[in-house]
Amino acid sequence: QLSDPSFLLQHAFLSPNQLEYIQSLISPIDCEERLWIFKRDTVEIAMQKLIAAAYENPLLCDSLGLQGVV
Repeated sequence: QLSDPSFLLQHAFLSPNQLEYIQSLISPIDCEERLWIFKRDTVEIAMQKLIAAAYENPLLCDSLGLQGVV
């Protein structure tokens, strides 16, 4: 089931202090390259963390149909 309590209690993201630090490093997006880097850092890395966390839970992995290496 997708509502497996053991998965819901795991923290997949950074603490508020770490997020504040990262926010302090973000600079204005003034070119296409910075936009690409921002997209990668905010979307792709977050998805990698979520998928990695899902793979640690066999029940959730099976429910989502995840197989093999991502």
